[in-house]
Amino acid sequence: MGFDLELRFLYPENIGEDRTAWRPHGQPLSFGGVTRLEKIVHKRFAHLSWSAHQRAGICVVSTLLGKLFETLDNAPSETVAPHILVYEYQDELDAELARTQGDVIDPDFSIGLEGTFARVGPKHNALRALEDEAAKEHLKTFHPALKPPLLWEQCGTLARWLQEAESAETDEWRQLRTEPVSLAVARVWHAWLHELGKVGARALFVFDP
Repeated sequence: MGFDLELRFLYPENIGEDRTAWRPHGQPLSFGGVTRLEKIVHKRFAHLSWSAHQRAGICVVSTLLGKLFETLDNAPSETVAPHILVYEYQDELDAELARTQGDVIDPDFSIGLEGTFARVGPKHNALRALEDEAAKEHLKTFHPALKPPLLWEQCGTLARWLQEAESAETDEWRQLRTEPVSLAVARVWHAWLHELGKVGARALFVFDP
């Protein structure tokens, strides 16, 4: 089974009362179509061929999702992204903020990102409100790669996971090293995440955007 994956980068803006609005800016990091790592490493898939960029995407995504889902199992409330503000016009923003508590994701409709957020926002918000145990039960049935809720993580943490994979010489990293272009692309992605981590940005995982 294959899927498309994008990381949408969210930047923190203080909105008072110890609350943060996470707002998207700039281009997402798109891995394109990816699939399971075994499609590269297992002999029974030897008939398949992959471009250098596809290999980079498969290996990097395998590394990140392996760690992300492990974190999700341990702490759903920290791994599931916060409430998404869903509103039609910009002047409704204040009223929407008044109805919510804690951190929020503000899609900033003015830059044209309303499609994904408006589509998944209500369902995501309902699931976000579940307690940890109820969230775990939901996630046993509905995998986040297929349905909301949306997951997120600190960009600095994602960069660290990639660095750890290189240090540990994981299967993913060994596969990257077989192709110079794949390795170069993975290093660019790592540098991107590392630099965004310095300014506190987070990455929202959007499957099949």
